[in-house]
Amino acid sequence: MTDRSGAIDPTGDGPVLAPDRIGACAVASRNYLSFVRVLAESWLEHHPGSTVTIVLIDADEASVEWRPDGVEIIGAAALDIAPDEIRRMTAMYSAVEYATALKPWVLQYVLRRADVAVYFDGDIEILASMGDVAARALEGVVITPHNLHPLPPDGRLPDHPTILLAGIYNAGFLAVSANDGGFCDWWSEQLSRSCISDVQQGFHTDQRWLDFVPSYFPHVILRDPTCNVAYWNLHERPVEWAGDRMVLDGRPVRFFHYSGLSADTGWQLSRFLGPDPRITLADDPAVARACRRWIRRLDDAGRAADRTIPYGFATTANGLVLDVHARRTYRDALIAAEAGDGPEPPNPLDDDGGEAFEAWLLDRPAGRRLSRYARHIWDLSPPMQAVFPDVEGDHAASWRAWLAAHGAEAAGIPPGTLARLDHDHAPDPFPDVDQEHQVSDEHDRPVPAGETVADRSVAPVPDIDEAWHLLQKPFADGTDSRLGPPARAAYRVANRLQSQRDARTIDVSLKLVSAADELRERIAAIGPLLARVVDQELPAHGVRLSILDESAVGIDKAQAQLAADVDRRLDDLGRRLDQEVGRIDGALEQDTITANVLSDAERRLHGEIAELRRRLDELEALRGGALDEGR
Repeated sequence: MTDRSGAIDPTGDGPVLAPDRIGACAVASRNYLSFVRVLAESWLEHHPGSTVTIVLIDADEASVEWRPDGVEIIGAAALDIAPDEIRRMTAMYSAVEYATALKPWVLQYVLRRADVAVYFDGDIEILASMGDVAARALEGVVITPHNLHPLPPDGRLPDHPTILLAGIYNAGFLAVSANDGGFCDWWSEQLSRSCISDVQQGFHTDQRWLDFVPSYFPHVILRDPTCNVAYWNLHERPVEWAGDRMVLDGRPVRFFHYSGLSADTGWQLSRFLGPDPRITLADDPAVARACRRWIRRLDDAGRAADRTIPYGFATTANGLVLDVHARRTYRDALIAAEAGDGPEPPNPLDDDGGEAFEAWLLDRPAGRRLSRYARHIWDLSPPMQAVFPDVEGDHAASWRAWLAAHGAEAAGIPPGTLARLDHDHAPDPFPDVDQEHQVSDEHDRPVPAGETVADRSVAPVPDIDEAWHLLQKPFADGTDSRLGPPARAAYRVANRLQSQRDARTIDVSLKLVSAADELRERIAAIGPLLARVVDQELPAHGVRLSILDESAVGIDKAQAQLAADVDRRLDDLGRRLDQEVGRIDGALEQDTITANVLSDAERRLHGEIAELRRRLDELEALRGGALDEGR
């Protein structure tokens, strides 16, 4: 049943399309093949007789040995896109942007032999039949909203601003038929030039364009909560397991979207959730089970080997890295040329190995003092525009010097590009202009001896600002805030590790606490390292232990059985802890940088450790009391 808005009522009866009338499809780079392999296998498990088309964007499809029945692997050349246009899109887009830009063409390719084409992102797993959902595409474009109900205003992520930035509908799934009202043609026109990831300009690759669908094209808004279950809607969709099937309110979940889940950080539901997630794996054992199951399937499909394969269009044949600045500079010039403003720029994938493109990108245009590449970085940085306002005049030399000194860290310029980039060694086209480091009047303050604008301008480094924000964040539980910000962050890590009942991780946390003052003094230098340790490595040592035992994850729902099961569970956990301690020891031995910081801090800092030890003792006493009560 469909209401006047085009929304599906999942409780209504409707037609079911036979699998041989449905064609599924996906797009991936070669190093992502294991993901689409799991997707294809899960689709065919529930839709025997259907087909899956996989487009590899950076590899010869003939080189892939995996060729099961029902799976077709093709390259972009098989799509209805001119070869020169493929080269332009490959040059202007990153791997993710290029893969998502090809979606409308892939859907049209599948429609040549199927009544309905359904697209899935590679991080999706099909869990039940979707014949009735596919049938809805005969009415119009089928799209799924991220949420079916308003998000709670509780400060957790995702929130309404997050969804507004990403788009109302999720582009990880959609279904179309010949009755799309011209949607695929229109979408391909938009994505040919505007499939970029640039939130400030309102672009979220291909996804934000779907917001126009309800206004422009015949459509069906799929409000079935069993479809496209993901981190952004799990709070409103409490799933559980019935035997080997994931269900929601007794109905099988159709497909689960593991967006942002990584096997390297398997304790974290999604890397996109930020510091205050609306849902965590520790709180949802059913989702944790699904995530671990999916990661195992990826491993069996060859994930470890695939991830070592570099993206095929990451560099030119001559070795110039095609980073976001190089690609955006090329895209801007191409769009200008197509509008009649100048010639088309050289393509980095030309037969000359990209030599002409490199010369065009890194050389200064006639009458300009900056290379196209350096000017593009300045154009995208309001803070740098404030420090170096006259970048084509008095501040050109100082801007080039700043890039030479700080471009790799602050602007993400690849080292190879930085080495090739023209800073001060080429003749300046305006030698009569004063090239001393200068700032505008609003920044006019005495410059200490030996300090330059380049030294001063290193301050607005996003990674450092993020590190300070992390360390200054107050305790969520109202713990005494008189401790310094780095100490509070260190204490939070120690508290988290303490809860895992592992002596090894407690020892690591104490060492981290002892490093608090040293971290305060050196935060500008080790901010990114600390963020990595706090957010990734140390939580991994503790949280992995809590999710290894699947039955222990569901302890909140099995309180009545705890007394009878505690001995068996503790024995099993002890064996697992021994195994994990071995892994942790290996990880600690490998992390020489962190070890050096901690070792140096142990010799210096004792001021705060007594207070923190007292707090840890209190936590240990509380934990012991909780365990006694549980027994």
